[in-house]
Amino acid sequence: MWSRSAALAPGGAAVLRRKLRRAEVPEFFARLPPCLVAMEACGGAHCRGRELARP
Repeated sequence: MWSRSAALAPGGAAVLRRKLRRAEVPEFFARLPPCLVAMEACGGAHCRGRELARP
């Protein structure tokens, strides 16, 4: 399953947009500096959001 994600700068400009496999999401975002993350709405989006929000 694929997920589309985007990281936004403080002003709202897209820093990056990526199409990632489910297993790639946590590792990919763990390497980014703190940022606002936008993901497409799907059945797993809420679960992924909670995983990314963990300290």
